Amino acid sequence: MSLKKKVVDGIRWNFAGKLGSQIVSIIAVIVLSRLLAPEIFGTIAIAAIFTGLANILISFGIKPIIVQTENLTDEKTDTFFYLYLSIAIISIIILNSFGFLIAEYYAVKGLQTVLFIMSLSIPLNTYNTVQIALLSRDMKFKDLSIRKFISQILALVGVVILSYFTKPYIALAFQSVILSLGSILFLQFVAKWNPRLRFNFNLVRHEISFGKVLFLNNLAAYLSTQVDNLFIGKTYGEFEFGLYQRGYIFIMLPTKFIADGLGNVLNPFYAKIKEEKKRIGKYYMYSYRISSILLGMLLLPVIIEPEGFVLLIFGEQWIEMSEYLRIFAICGYLQGLNSLVSPILHALAEKKLLMWDIVFKRLFLVIAVLVGLQYGIIYVIYARLISDLFNLIVSGHQMFKSIQVTYSDQIMMTLRSTIASTIVFLVLFIAAYFLKNVVDSDVIRFTCVSLISVLTTYLYIVLVKPTFIREILSQGFVSNQMVGYAERLKLITPNKN
Repeated sequence: MSLKKKVVDGIRWNFAGKLGSQIVSIIAVIVLSRLLAPEIFGTIAIAAIFTGLANILISFGIKPIIVQTENLTDEKTDTFFYLYLSIAIISIIILNSFGFLIAEYYAVKGLQTVLFIMSLSIPLNTYNTVQIALLSRDMKFKDLSIRKFISQILALVGVVILSYFTKPYIALAFQSVILSLGSILFLQFVAKWNPRLRFNFNLVRHEISFGKVLFLNNLAAYLSTQVDNLFIGKTYGEFEFGLYQRGYIFIMLPTKFIADGLGNVLNPFYAKIKEEKKRIGKYYMYSYRISSILLGMLLLPVIIEPEGFVLLIFGEQWIEMSEYLRIFAICGYLQGLNSLVSPILHALAEKKLLMWDIVFKRLFLVIAVLVGLQYGIIYVIYARLISDLFNLIVSGHQMFKSIQVTYSDQIMMTLRSTIASTIVFLVLFIAAYFLKNVVDSDVIRFTCVSLISVLTTYLYIVLVKPTFIREILSQGFVSNQMVGYAERLKLITPNKN
């Protein structure tokens, strides 16, 4: 199978898998938010801060290392696995040794038990990470998509069943364990690799040196994004933290769906064409404009009608979340655009530019959040927004340095995307203003605004017919049948040749 064909299939299966994953995630939020109170999610979120840190420690950049290693042997893969498994075991011991101190610091009932249960997924994730990296390397995105979909369904069903037989926070704590076990069971059927007892550190010494940069970048990214969580849970309690954390995670689902769907496929693709920087720059600009249009369509209704969104998805007990969601939605839009840079820097092994993420992006976020914490949760969210705007500027410089995308090209690209989003926003704002006079239900207003958002985005594409859509289709990234559908929907002008 040709490289282009693999990328085409990868994009299709990634988006199909992401779509299925998003649907399951939305169903899970709707079901669990009505079964469990916000403070239960706050308890889990506090524990996730520390288990997430342990997972960062054991990953050590393993996935991009395996994807990019040119001469990967089974012995190298086994060495990677046992190296990270040993770190995972040490992490569990340390985490549970200090579990009582963490529980005492936050003064949250059942937190130590939750930490223990969630830590069981850490060694399981080591095996999953290696297998996922190998499948990504071979661009087997169909298997990866099915794996995630099945494991999410198993986790949701498992939590719902357990919630009827045990305490709510214990049931929710098992979600990550069931998710990891479900992934392992599926990978046993599709993966060719299974670890053997052999270890040779000299074989992976060179790859580990690059992994250190990725590890520091991932660690800095994680700590900078968790600095608010460390203090909000302590200062404002698990109820407020539950509202804050669930709102942030859910509003980022569209961002992860679009940005990760593109990034997971384009990362190995970029790695294979890393000498063709002009070509990489072209695909970066394509993915930027696609992400901008889709993120605007999905997030603008939340900015306009947050109360209806909360009532529809979470229920009335979560209504206090509404004031956070408007700003989170803007953050999600900006983070989606920022996330398109990392796959390029990883594929090109740009160590120096990756360090920019630590020195500038992460440090600025930490400082901004710490200042916001002095005034309240809403100011923490504003601090995140300011940081995301700053990061977009830094990302522009990184793209100029790595693939020579000029500042003028980036400004024009951003300007076009901003104009398109502004047009859709104004239409939705006017529609919402008139709907308030005729519709009392917040849920119905949000639904109407969402439908108008989709329709307005469609009409914008039909009227403007951005040339990049035709250019993307001409590269063979979709089937001829999909090109035909796009022509019939008037998204592109018919090709007369």
